[in-house]
Formats: sequence, structure tokens, C-alpha cells
Amino acid sequence: MKTHTYLEKIFSKVVLLMFIALTIIQPPALLMAQNQEFEEANQIMQGMNESLKEVNADIEQVQSYYQQLKDCLSGAGETGTECQQYIDLLYNMEGGGIELQDQVMTVKELGNQIIQRFEETNAFQMLNDAAERFGSIGTMVDNSANAMAFAQKFNPEGAREDPTRALRMIGEAIGGAAGSLPYPMDKIFEGYANSVTVIIGRLNQLQNKIEEARQGSLGASYSGYAAAQEFFDTNFASNSRLSIEFFDVTSQFRLLGGDVQVFQNLGSLTSEYYVYKGDTNRGWIAPTVFSEIYNYFEAVPSSDKSEVTVGYRAELIVSQAISNPRAEINEAKEHYNTFREIDTQFYVRRILEEMQLLNSMNSLVEAGEDAFIGYWLLIASKHREIRNIVEVITGYVYSEGKVLKETESGREPAPGELVTLTVSGGGTGQVSSEENGDYFVYTRGREGSDFTITAGQGEERFEESGNFYQQGFDGFNLILKSVEEIPVSLTISPAEASLEIDGSVSFTVFAVFDDESTRNVTELATWNTGSSSFTATEAGETTVTATYLGLSASAVVIVEEAAPQCNEPSEVLDEETGNCVCNTAEGYEMNEELGKCINIDEALEEVTEEGDALCDEQSLIASLARLDEIVASGNRLAANFRATVNKFMKEVNDQNSDICENTIIAAAFAGAKDQQAEYQVLVDEATRLSTDLILESSLCPLEDVEIDINSILQKISQLGPIQGEMEDGLAMMEDQLQQQSCDTQEVEDQGDTIAERDDPEVIQAGGTGATEICGDGIDNDGNGLIDDGCAGASNFNVTISLYDSGNLADDVFGLSVSGQGNLGNTPEGGLRVYPLRLSPGSYVATITVIKAPDNQGTYTISIMEGSQVLNSSTGSPPQGSVIDVPFSVGGNSDATAETESMLPMLMNSMRQIDQTEGSN
Repeated sequence: MKTHTYLEKIFSKVVLLMFIALTIIQPPALLMAQNQEFEEANQIMQGMNESLKEVNADIEQVQSYYQQLKDCLSGAGETGTECQQYIDLLYNMEGGGIELQDQVMTVKELGNQIIQRFEETNAFQMLNDAAERFGSIGTMVDNSANAMAFAQKFNPEGAREDPTRALRMIGEAIGGAAGSLPYPMDKIFEGYANSVTVIIGRLNQLQNKIEEARQGSLGASYSGYAAAQEFFDTNFASNSRLSIEFFDVTSQFRLLGGDVQVFQNLGSLTSEYYVYKGDTNRGWIAPTVFSEIYNYFEAVPSSDKSEVTVGYRAELIVSQAISNPRAEINEAKEHYNTFREIDTQFYVRRILEEMQLLNSMNSLVEAGEDAFIGYWLLIASKHREIRNIVEVITGYVYSEGKVLKETESGREPAPGELVTLTVSGGGTGQVSSEENGDYFVYTRGREGSDFTITAGQGEERFEESGNFYQQGFDGFNLILKSVEEIPVSLTISPAEASLEIDGSVSFTVFAVFDDESTRNVTELATWNTGSSSFTATEAGETTVTATYLGLSASAVVIVEEAAPQCNEPSEVLDEETGNCVCNTAEGYEMNEELGKCINIDEALEEVTEEGDALCDEQSLIASLARLDEIVASGNRLAANFRATVNKFMKEVNDQNSDICENTIIAAAFAGAKDQQAEYQVLVDEATRLSTDLILESSLCPLEDVEIDINSILQKISQLGPIQGEMEDGLAMMEDQLQQQSCDTQEVEDQGDTIAERDDPEVIQAGGTGATEICGDGIDNDGNGLIDDGCAGASNFNVTISLYDSGNLADDVFGLSVSGQGNLGNTPEGGLRVYPLRLSPGSYVATITVIKAPDNQGTYTISIMEGSQVLNSSTGSPPQGSVIDVPFSVGGNSDATAETESMLPMLMNSMRQIDQTEGSN
């Protein structure tokens, strides 16, 4: 049977005609009437579809009943097994008898007859075929996006037979089968036949409505299509391409202009287009992609559409459609996605920006994918823009970094240097480095290309070659070669200077080159005075010389003796001697006891005016007592000052100490300065008190108080040397700091933060109160000894004891051992024990006399392995001498324990010597 084929063709044709009627925009005169007819056709089609669904549901139900009956009688499957068990149960039911058994057999026979009738008439097979086709057609109608999609699938050959013929055949076959089937199957089949009759009636109504609306076809003799149809029939008509199958869809392509008509073949799967241009009487057949390309053109912004004139649009879009553009469309999509991803490629964006293409790329992307494809296919200028951008993205390489120059102070940015990037088989890019040395250069090239990059010129020129294993290089720094220019002469400024004592001047020296250019080399030159600054300390003439690269320049400094400043009005300048003398003209005379000029008359007047207040004996007694307190306080300050200086020097002599950062040194230095300032306050107060006491003893009649002027002068005289000693001590401390290039003010500021530095006990002990940390090689507590008290903290086998064995206890010695380096200095006038771990072998201990005030560095050294003395020596060489003391280590297995047991005794001796020195 082929009824399902006819049915499929009929439904396909009906749906096709309905789609045509519903989608075509008719000429104005027909439009209003056809809209109503299309709506009625749509309603008929919906009703027919509902009928199809009802019939399909009924067929499915009958199929289910038939299959259950067949399984039951045959005993097939789970259902058949249960049914047979039930039949057997009835047949063998107790008390049923022969009558019940006959009834059971009759039912089974009737069922077999029904199945036999179905199979003989082929009705059930026919019903299955009808159900399959009805179900398939109904499902496709529901699932299709539109009727056109349904028609293209189920009516590929565009059949135009009577749309009711196949259904009538189905209805007659089903009705005939009903007369041959037993009840109730006959009634069910009669219902199917009636349903088919209803569907046939609706199809007739639908056909009539579509025929009424079928005016949009190219072959419908509509006068507006005459020219288009004539051109079509002449050039394109054939048995497989009929004008009647092309329907007007011009309204969907308005951008092609008023002279263009567009028809689509809705009677075949090709759905091709016929495009006719009336003003030139030209036409083309275009594939279905024509509408897709038109849509891309439609997405292009209006400002860009104008590049394609209206008269040329139809021919251009048809031409693109005929050229099989799928590859071009896919390429455009790839370019679009590439452009969207450029945001993550910083340097590619930078190249595009410098080539003024970045904004163009952004606007192309912002237009959207459809417009982008339209640009690529149809807009020539935009197509070129896209190609240019793609070429930059895929066909350019770059290098980024800094141009630097080697200088004496290190690498510095080199601005304004020409950077050139040359790519083999590509291009050449050039750029000048920026103020901070940055450069960014790019040119044509691809990954895998060889390149050469250069920077600078002449002897400084940088050049390097390589391969672009990636699109570009980030942070590629170009280092210009260092070329040292040789000056021809030096100039110094000022060439002459005149100063008074304590005055100062700073000099600047310039190197002069062949091209008469100059460069300041003040910091690079060597000065015979030690620095470029000069301070006058005595009268006379001094030559200041700067030397640089074998050249020198000199300046002359003349220092004049400053005129003495006399204390007016008591003193005047004696022009003959140049000294200050008492102003005798005003009544001033030299008082030898006071050591200054006084006016006796004025003093007597003051006594007269002040009366008894000046000569108050109780006040005098208090002043004498205060003077004694000042002297005692001064002596205590002096002792503390000496201990502070001693602590400072001990830490300085520790070779492991960083003098500028050492908090112990900072505390000692700041403490010494405070002590000097405090002592100066005492000196000023003592001077005022002694002056008043001497004056009053000369002027006042004293009865109960005796003032001994010599005693007062003696007390005052004790303060002067101590003051000088403090000045010398501070000068020495500052000199030590300056030798190590320390900033004395920074050291003093650091010392001011340490509270313990004012504690006399801490100062006297030679430390800052900190705890010694064993094994760190640092004098933590500031007593001049590294790892003091750490005898048992390490595994030693050799001890070296070195100390000042003279009477004055004022010498300092340094010690080094071959293979061990410099081991540090002894404390001033003290002993130091050096515990060592040495392998068996020969060694040399080298003693250096660091300090010997009397130029006799009296030392004693003892080198021991356990309790065995390896060598010892005593001598008194002058300051600066170097003495070698050889010794050999034998590898005594008991030496380590013996050495460690002796260390506490040696350390104790060291501390006793140090404390004795501090108390002295």
C-alpha cells in the first residue's frame, strides 16, 4: 500500500500553500481581502491538525488492545503469562463443571477469530501505516518553526495531485475493513472512516481558500510581474523550475531599491531566489544564502551602507551569494572573535594605537558580528580596514624595554637614543628612547623570524641579534657600552681664597675636554687636603690641589691672623703689640688674683649701693660650700667621662664591630657629650662663685669668715685640666667616627635613645647593660670582649692569651692567626683570651701593636693546647710593630676538655684586669 505516500504529499502541499498565502505581501489592491482569507485558511489548518491528533490517539488505543489480546491468547510476554494463568484458573475452577469450561473455550476461540480476521483483511497493518503517517505528520507540524520548514521536508518534489485523493482511499479502505470485523472493532473502524471524511472536508475548504489567495505567484498573471515573468521564462524556466512556484518576497529586501523585485521558490527544497532589476531588465537566480548575505548588509550601520549605491546592491549581493561565500563568512567570524580578544594583548593594542587602527578596530567590533560580516563581504573600505588590522595582529613583532648607559655610579636611563629593529624577511622599525629611557619599537615580521636590534651610535652602540620565538619581547633592556672620555685639563674654582682663622671655603673642579665641554669631577678627584672643603686653623698660605686622571689644578688660600676681640670697656687694643690691655684711661687695672681688669672705684660704688647685702657672711659661707660641691661633682663627672671614653675605645677596637651602627658606641659618644656639657655648666658656676668670693674678700670687712684666696684658686685650677681632657677625649672620639665615615650627629642621635648610658655603674663596668650572646662574634655588652663568659659554649682545643703586661696598662694589640683571619683587638691595657678550634698542623700568630702612648707596646702572649704550652712570648716593640709567633697543634684528644676547663679561669682574670683598669 502507498496511501501514506499520497497522504504525505497532500499534507505537504496543503501546508506549503498555506505558508505561501500567509507570508507573501500582496500588491496593495489585493492585500486587505487576502489577509482575511489567509486567516480563515490558518483556522481550517488548525482544526485539521486537531482531528489528526484525535485519530492518532484512537489508533494507539486500538493497537494497545490488539497487542494485549494477541499476547493473552498466545501466552507471550509477562501479560500473556498472567492471562493464561487466569484462563487456566477459570477452566479448572472447582465446581465450575463442563459448562464453565465450554464458556472459557468459546472466549478463546472468539479471540483467535478476531486476530485471524485482522490478519486476513490486513486491516491492522493498514491501521498501523495510517497511524504512523498521521503521527509523523502531526508531530512535524507541531515541531516545525513554520509551515515552510514542514513543506521543505515532506514535499521535496512539489507534488500537485488532488489533495483529498489519498485520504479518500484511506477512508474507503478503513470503512471496508469495518464490515469484515467483529464487534466492537467494526464500530471503532467506522469511527475512523468518519474522522477521515471530516478531514477530507476541511482539506477541500482549505484548498478553496488558498486558491482564492494565490495571487502572489510569479505565474499568476499579475500585471506587475509581467516584465519579471517574461525575463524568467526566457532565461530560467524549465521542467524543474516553474514560474508558478516563485512567490513575491520583495518586501523583505527593501534596501535593494524600488526597481528590484525578489521571488522565492517555495515549491522545492532549494528555496532559491529570482532577483529581477527592472530599470536594466536584468535578472539572476541566487541560492538561499542570498537572504543571509542580505541580512548581513542590513546589519551594517546606515552611514556605511551608502558606500554601496542602491543601483548596485542587488547585483553585489547576488554575486556574493553565487560565489559560494561560506568560507568568507567563516573567515569573517574568525576575524571578529580575534578582534574581541585583543583586550588581553596589551602590546598588540599599543601597536594598533600607534598605527591609528585601534579606534577603527573598536568601532568594527562594537557594530556587532552580523555588521562585521557585512563589512567583510560587501563594504570595500571596511574590508581593507579589517585586512590591515589582521595584518598587524598576525604580521608584526615588537620589542619593549629601556635604553641604559653604564656610568661610574651605575646604569642610568639614556634618553633620545635611536633604537632600530630589523627583521629578516620583514621590515625595519625605528624609535627614540624617552626621557626615562623607555622604548617601544615594532615592525613587520612573524614568529620564527630572525632580527637585529641596535641602540645608540659610535663606540657606545649596542647591537644584538636573535630569533622571535614569540610575537615580541617585554623588558628587553639595551645597555650602551661605557666609553670613558679623557679630559685635556682641569680647572678649579675659586682659584684664590682669603680666610680668617676658623673660616672655610669649598672648591669645585671641572674636567675640560677636547670639544671645550666640561664636567664636574669634584667628587671623583683626589684632594691633597683630604676633601674639597678647607677650614683655616692657622695663619699662612696653603695650596689646595685636586688630581683627576693624571691631571691637576691648584688654588691658593691665604689665612690672615684675626685681630683680638677686647672686652670693652674694661679692655682696649694696644696697636703696637696687637694685644688687649686694661683701659687705664677709664680707671681699669689688672687684678692678678682675678686675672682680669677691674675698676676699683666702680666696685666700691657697688659695695656702697648694695651695702650689707654684698658682704653677707652667711651668703659667703654658702658660696664656699657650693664651690666645694662643684669641685666634687666635677671630679665624679671626670671619672665617669673617662670610663665612657674607655668603653667607646674598647668597642671601636673590636674588629667585628660596625662602628657607625654600634649602639654601644653611640651610647658612649652621646653620654660623653652630655657629660662635657654638664661639666661646662659646673665650670661656669665655679668661675662666677670664685670671682665673687675673691672680690668680696678684698672689699668686705669680715669678722667670722676667713676666705683663703689661694685655696679658692687651687680649687678652680682643678677644673681647668679636666675640661681640656674632656675636649681632647671628645675630639678623639669624633676622629675615630670620621675615620670610619660615620655621621657624628646621627651617632649622637642614636645614642640619645639609650637610657642605660647615664647609669654610672653600667659605664664603670664598660658596657650598656646588654646581655652577651655567645657565638655571634659581637661584643654585645660593650665591654670590649667578644663572647665574654661563653667559655663552655663551644668546642675549643686551643687558647691564646694576649695582654698588656706593662706598668701603665695603656696599650692595645691586635691578633690574627694563619687560616683564621683577624681575631680582633685586646681591650686598652687589658687581657683578651681567644678560644680556637684548630686542626693539627703549623700556624703563625701575628701580633700588631695598635696603640702604645709611650711608644713601647709591652705585651705577653701564651698559646696553649689543653694544659700544654705551645709557645709564649714577651716584648716591648714600638707602636705599629708586627710580631710573628709560630706554633704547632698536635691533635691532643684531651685538649678540648682541658682547654674548656681552663677558660673560666682565664675569663675571670680578664674581667679582673678590666675592672681594675676601669676603677683606675
